[in-house]
Amino acid sequence: MGTWLDATREELHRYRIETGDEVLTLQEFYRFSESSLAAAFPENNHVRDKMRQQLQELRERDELTFLDDDGSYRIEDLALD
Repeated sequence: MGTWLDATREELHRYRIETGDEVLTLQEFYRFSESSLAAAFPENNHVRDKMRQQLQELRERDELTFLDDDGSYRIEDLALD
């Protein structure tokens, strides 16, 4: 999967394709991708923290939009390779 940022993008892309939704909550993202990301990065013992960090990074890059205080995000144009 490459870097954490690339892996997070790929998981968000997979979420959008598999669910047909462009909006997700942090809890939905945990349920959907935590085990996959934990398997891809077994050395990381703080997967949820890293997932939140990567979502913030993608938000700063305008690849995600933060929608509300409930932890909802809209997937925008992801910079996929």
